[in-house]
Amino acid sequence: MPPRVVVLHGWSNTVEPLDFVMMGFKKLTGDLFFPQGPLRVSEESFIAFCKKHGTPDEVIAVVSKLPHFSWWEARPVETNADDPPGTKRYEGFEEYTLPYLTSYFSQNGPFDAIVGFSQGALLAVLLTTLAQAQPDAFSMFKTKGLCLVGSPHAVLSSQHHSILQNTKLSVPSLMLHGTMDKVCPLDEAKQILSHYVEEGHHGLVTLRLYPGAHHAPRDAETLTAFTSWVNGL
Repeated sequence: MPPRVVVLHGWSNTVEPLDFVMMGFKKLTGDLFFPQGPLRVSEESFIAFCKKHGTPDEVIAVVSKLPHFSWWEARPVETNADDPPGTKRYEGFEEYTLPYLTSYFSQNGPFDAIVGFSQGALLAVLLTTLAQAQPDAFSMFKTKGLCLVGSPHAVLSSQHHSILQNTKLSVPSLMLHGTMDKVCPLDEAKQILSHYVEEGHHGLVTLRLYPGAHHAPRDAETLTAFTSWVNGL
């Protein structure tokens, strides 16, 4: 049987209809599942994001009319000295996203691999950490491997700081990053390694760069590498 793979989209992406940033994920191997975040991103927020990162106006004019979704909205919070810099409240995660994905994974899982893109990469790490830290409550999120694509930084959820600090991932992972990704620079993306057990920086996580920007890998070599990785889980 082909591996069962769930793909978690990024902030402001859509899977119904599939947007151009996410299209490449359809080329991944396996029995693919694409849940859609329960929170709507406003057209104004989406356009502001695109302009900040230099998206051409003609592209914005087309894609801004699509619906866009997210897994949470990151809001500043008051933090104490023990919190990492930039800690934020992941608004909507506990109220909407976690119940939705608990049901989705329970009905459609288990999954051999979780692929997370951008905000979805943070989500994949958070769900898998919850599965390790609280297996009785979150066993549905247990997986054989994580593939993190275009990761922006470490998970900065103020609600889960204690769990993230005390539970380090021991899940084999493939980290994919575009060589021209200006949305999520590689040096910031590597912050996500802080969520792994110490030796995981060398043994558990494989970093692979692919030609492209902040979107799914599209080259045959990277797709072949993903196929080899997921089939080896």
